[in-house]
Amino acid sequence: MTAPSAGYDVAAVVPSDYAALAGFLAGFPGLGAPAEFWLGRFRLWWDENPAFRPEAARGWMLRRRGALCGFLSNAPGLMWAQGKPLRVFSVSTWMVLPEHRHASLDLLLKQMEEAKATLLFDTTPTEHVAAVLENLGFENIPWGEDKESVALLRPDLCLKARFGAPSLVPDAAWRAGGWLLDRVQGLRLRRGRAGAGLKVELAREAGPAFDRLWERTKARHRLTNVRTSSVLRWHCFADRDVEKRLFACRAGEEVAGYLIAKANTRRGLKALEVVDYWADSDADGVFEALLDGVLEHAAGAGFALASFGHFTPSFESSLRAAGLWEVPLTARRNLVLAGPGAPVRAAEEGAYFTGLQGDYGTSP
Repeated sequence: MTAPSAGYDVAAVVPSDYAALAGFLAGFPGLGAPAEFWLGRFRLWWDENPAFRPEAARGWMLRRRGALCGFLSNAPGLMWAQGKPLRVFSVSTWMVLPEHRHASLDLLLKQMEEAKATLLFDTTPTEHVAAVLENLGFENIPWGEDKESVALLRPDLCLKARFGAPSLVPDAAWRAGGWLLDRVQGLRLRRGRAGAGLKVELAREAGPAFDRLWERTKARHRLTNVRTSSVLRWHCFADRDVEKRLFACRAGEEVAGYLIAKANTRRGLKALEVVDYWADSDADGVFEALLDGVLEHAAGAGFALASFGHFTPSFESSLRAAGLWEVPLTARRNLVLAGPGAPVRAAEEGAYFTGLQGDYGTSP
């Protein structure tokens, strides 16, 4: 491990640093979030995170002659790796003041040392940061094809957002085009094929039935996210700033599968992005039931668009069979580094990654 750049020191974050660090980020050029937001991030990343352990660094601060000039968060997560839980980490909020960016790598090198026996993710890098990480050995997370599937819940608004020149085209034309597109989409979508006896609900909690589902299904993949009830509660209900919704498919008292969807904005439209899918493969019709439930809820809740990443070839096949529109995936980098002591590699046969990798699920 190299020493910090001349004149700089790097210190691990401790709880007594929270206030000063939140103030630094609140005043950071271009971020535009108040100190209260960052204090909430600290609670989410560390204090309330079931993956956090006090012996791990929360993150690191870069100082120049005692003055705070940079920060990098070390956000932990839990994965199931070859039959055992594995604590992994994520690069998040790598912020260094412009005049000190020649010392930025001091922070990342600290994190790489911390993560030398596990996986280190960065799923929200800029193009410049992605190039730096790739030069350091980070690789793309294996997914299905670089595409996504979408359902247009307000086709008129989606057309206008994609092609619109509002001053030139009257709203009536967008409504007419949306009506036609909706008719075509209705012919494509294959709805109503849910398995018998299945019921989909918007879950308000993640209880023991989710743990039972995890115990029944965790051996399906050699590398994937841990999906216990405590992890699901953290992902779906602990985040006060990034809205996520948990759709559970129940067969009687048991959970047969679920989807996690993240609310966001795309091209100015209210969108619902599915970021995780997990199901018991022994139960028929679970995907179809969840798809119907998500689309029905999203349309009723005023979303203009619902999107689904192609996490694996098999999930991609299910999306295609459902008749959703398929479009190229918007530019997004999903990078991971396997440390020299990591028990697995990202390209592990039987690995399953979703939109919850790294800090993307908690990123506004």
